[in-house]
Amino acid sequence: RDVTSSDVCSSDLSVQHVAAPGEFTFARLSRLDQRYRMQVLHGQLEAFDDDTTERLMRASTYVWPHAFARFDADAETILGRYASNHIHAVPGDHVATLKEVCRLLAVDFDRIGGQEG
Repeated sequence: RDVTSSDVCSSDLSVQHVAAPGEFTFARLSRLDQRYRMQVLHGQLEAFDDDTTERLMRASTYVWPHAFARFDADAETILGRYASNHIHAVPGDHVATLKEVCRLLAVDFDRIGGQEG
């Protein structure tokens, strides 16, 4: 049978989870002036006590995945430069690898925070 939005909303289906803490690389491919660019940040995902985690999750869409990040850039810099409302994250420090991939593919590399360049 076809699944409707009311079926999903009334079921136990969910994508909810809280990302594990640790070092992460965050990146997003976008376009600026007809050129591709990769915006890259480095940071940490944080873990909080159960009550704080629950409060933070309820302050947004509870059933969605959550990740609580601290970036190597201040909020003003990120909000002034970052060009998307989504981002991809992978565990570890992969900034140098992404920089090299961008060089090889002629994609503009935009490091936000940390040692930019």
